[in-house]
Amino acid sequence: MTVATLVAHLAWVEQSWFEVSFLGLRGLTAKDPFELSCPPSTPLSQLLDDYDTQCARSREIVAAHHLDELEAWAPEGLELVSLRWILGHLLEETARHLGHLDALRELADGTTSH
Repeated sequence: MTVATLVAHLAWVEQSWFEVSFLGLRGLTAKDPFELSCPPSTPLSQLLDDYDTQCARSREIVAAHHLDELEAWAPEGLELVSLRWILGHLLEETARHLGHLDALRELADGTTSH
């Protein structure tokens, strides 16, 4: 796990939930959601820019829909969830990964946040 792979994963999660599941634009991503990888030659600055762009797109989607609207697509066997549920889930997932990033930073520089 690296900072780059976590940032790439967070961008994927945004796209997957808001564009693929909520809007139903399947086929946008071919990455495995649990595979934390990105091309090693991709600069972190580019990954951060991609994440910012994807988050802006997510905010546009949220602004254009009602919170109780259901997603257009869910994997087979799973119930459709509302935009409200997706937002709550993304908040939890992003917070969890920010904790991972903090742990990586602490391992790198030895400084704790206390």
